[in-house]
Amino acid sequence: MNILDFYQPSVAEKYLSDYLIAQNVLLPSDLEIESLLIKLNLFIVKGDFSMSLADYGGIVLAQQLSREQSIEKLHHELVHIITHCGNQQLMNLKTIEHQEKNANRSLMYISIPYHMLNFIDFTSDYIEQDLLELFPTTTSEIIRDRMLSIRNYLLQSSSLPKLQYG
Repeated sequence: MNILDFYQPSVAEKYLSDYLIAQNVLLPSDLEIESLLIKLNLFIVKGDFSMSLADYGGIVLAQQLSREQSIEKLHHELVHIITHCGNQQLMNLKTIEHQEKNANRSLMYISIPYHMLNFIDFTSDYIEQDLLELFPTTTSEIIRDRMLSIRNYLLQSSSLPKLQYG
């Protein structure tokens, strides 16, 4: 059984995947930060706090972040650049909260995009370690969230074949 025969992406997941495909981000190696920045025509600078500079094609990452925090913040800001518009300094609190929740939920979709799921051996006993190697610009937490999301979808899906016992 191939999991991808039964898994259907969410609208946000499909949108981010289609966007990355259109930007020629096709392989896990394309997600390495330098490659991704080139393909998306973006730059990163260090600053006092993290934010996207969509109008200028850049991302500011806070200097004090750990490697894992930097990775998560980079993906969070990428989601803002790809899916959101407007300046949060000019938005009402509800709109900002909505954008932030969306960016946090979508971290896993941009870190391990739908169109790259076919590179994953879902039968591996060491899937988290395999994914850290395959997608070096992700974190254990993002991997766990992504795999849990896929698992939950498959458990809730009525398209799964019914298991037969003895």
